[in-house]
Amino acid sequence: MAKLIVHPKVAQFDQEVTIRIEGLEAKQRVTVRNELVNETGGRFESIAEYEADASGAVDLGTMPSLNGTYTGVEPMGLFWSLDPVPGQRRGIRLLKQNASLPVDAHLSVLHLDGNIIAEESIVRTFMPPGMTRITVDEAGIKGRLFVPPGKGPFPAVIDMYGGVGGLVEHRASLLAANGFIVLALAYFGYEGLPDEMRLEMEYFQKSIAWFIRHSKVQAGAGIGIVGISKGGELAMYLSTLCPEVKVYHWTTITQRKFRFRSEQWYLMVGRLSSLGDIALLEGNNSKQSSKFEKTNAHFLIVTGQGDPIVTPRCQNFGVERLRDLGKHVTQLSYPSAGHLLEPPFTPFCGETYFKSPGCYINWGGEKLAQMKAQDDMWPKIIKFLHETLKVDTISSQL
Repeated sequence: MAKLIVHPKVAQFDQEVTIRIEGLEAKQRVTVRNELVNETGGRFESIAEYEADASGAVDLGTMPSLNGTYTGVEPMGLFWSLDPVPGQRRGIRLLKQNASLPVDAHLSVLHLDGNIIAEESIVRTFMPPGMTRITVDEAGIKGRLFVPPGKGPFPAVIDMYGGVGGLVEHRASLLAANGFIVLALAYFGYEGLPDEMRLEMEYFQKSIAWFIRHSKVQAGAGIGIVGISKGGELAMYLSTLCPEVKVYHWTTITQRKFRFRSEQWYLMVGRLSSLGDIALLEGNNSKQSSKFEKTNAHFLIVTGQGDPIVTPRCQNFGVERLRDLGKHVTQLSYPSAGHLLEPPFTPFCGETYFKSPGCYINWGGEKLAQMKAQDDMWPKIIKFLHETLKVDTISSQL
């Protein structure tokens, strides 16, 4: 009788699991399937075909998939290759808006004729035991605070997503699971906030001031900001306004004019296409440069060379400009990766509906390249944040 063995059966979302099948006939071919439903009802599925060895076993960690949503030796292929089941709306993306709820995945082994011969379930969590998830609704600040297990205090990170709006929690909770106190900050499309992306810098400054005074935040080390797309752009601007911002991680940027008091200021100028010229810090260049000369933040910039929204030319130009200003800049650049770079084993998403222009946006990238980029960048982001958010290596301006 075939047996499907998964270890561990409860695992953190960014943790690798082992999957093995025993009790097959020698050289028997089977299909392995992974199915899950996200919290909004979106259905995802991945499949892979394997051939058992002479003992009738299949080890997904060492043996290649011969066909399916991925091929080759990919221990976590059943997770990162998940595709939306056909017949649903376009642009479904596996985002987690409530990190306290795990993702339940159902694995099954099938004969090539479609009959199921073994099944198992695995729970993918976003919060380890002892982590606290707190709703933030103070002085107009909206978000979710994740406090890791332990006495603290902890290095502090603000996490912001982009044009998807609302409050996205999964990256913040996974960062907190690695020893940070993390504020997932909403800034539009959430209760009590504007429906559209109308950005007031005072809101973000107020959020930083509130967070830095929290009793669990490590004093004297400042804070880090992790942002993707619009969130990355915001993070960069905030590093020029707030001396508390010491570490900045950005994965791609987009276009938007920000309003700060009576001042109009373009951080980035670009288009939602690779067809136009994109330039960093255009407009009043001397004014923009003077702003970035004031920041002591350390920058980790992660870019996908297959990003059609912000081309490699633009990304590299931005890095060069920051280095010309004498800033601490580390760049991670990944061939054929797209715009939406996420934590490890997050399924690839090639397009979503973008509210601001009111259309579907192609985010670029190739599935396998995206997976490899996410797998490589995540521990480097964690290491960068831990090494930089230290009291003894940062001259505090608080």
